[in-house]
Amino acid sequence: MCDIGELCCSLSCVRPDNDPAHCGGCDVVCGAGEVCSAGSCAPACDPGLSLCAGRCVDLTSDPSHCGRCGGFCTSGICVDSSCESATGGHLVVVGHDYRNARRDMNRLVGNGVFLAPGAPVRVLVYEGDSRASSLTGVDRAIDQTAVARGRTWTRSVASLGEVPLLLADADVFVVPSQQDAPDAALVKAGEQWGRALRSFLERGGVVVLMDGGSMVNAGTWQILDVAGLFSASGIVDVSLANLSVVARTDGVALGMPAMYRGERSSVRFLTTEGTVVVEHPEGPVVIHRLVIP
Repeated sequence: MCDIGELCCSLSCVRPDNDPAHCGGCDVVCGAGEVCSAGSCAPACDPGLSLCAGRCVDLTSDPSHCGRCGGFCTSGICVDSSCESATGGHLVVVGHDYRNARRDMNRLVGNGVFLAPGAPVRVLVYEGDSRASSLTGVDRAIDQTAVARGRTWTRSVASLGEVPLLLADADVFVVPSQQDAPDAALVKAGEQWGRALRSFLERGGVVVLMDGGSMVNAGTWQILDVAGLFSASGIVDVSLANLSVVARTDGVALGMPAMYRGERSSVRFLTTEGTVVVEHPEGPVVIHRLVIP
């Protein structure tokens, strides 16, 4: 269970940006007299990096060497060479898989993404076993909201093992509904990402996860449950039902009407977690949870 910016190599968590034994990837060893600088073996650290304990680090942003070698930030946040307090982040769970969507539904995911500051907002996406139609629908939803709100975003993709490493350079982590993933794969993701996701959220990151009907698993929400970030006992199909926006002042509900119709593969969650933003008469469909350190 590796933390943000780390990569798992032979059951150990390493920093491929500055580890001379795993420079840029597992088991890439730098030669005698070389250092690992920004993921490449070199005779000296790149400009802007300092050598601390045999590793090239950025004193302006490295929470283990903040402002000076050995300057440790207990919050895990170093900004402009000074330790900052952890502010907490946002966890948004949406019971739509976006294979089919309308303008109002699109606002939910877009608003969730743009809870993060930044210009552009850096969005990391785990595609995994999500269907192409869901991936396209989620991207379209974010694009629509970006245009409406005058915001911009960039998209990058991570494989299962890359997520902890690449979260270091992301503002938002998006997990589209994993319709074709077996339960074991969702459990594995939660186990591998748990530590990094909690650190990411506690440092102010945003996680947006979507769910929907699946013939092979009990719900994508299981990733967050195994990671210890969200507790539920299941999902129930509410396709084509009229849904109420009950937290009209919540940031996820910005621009939403009082009611809209959920498309096919919409689900409600069997949970008492967080602030309910959208609900079916029998339970929550969209949930927004603040994660405070």
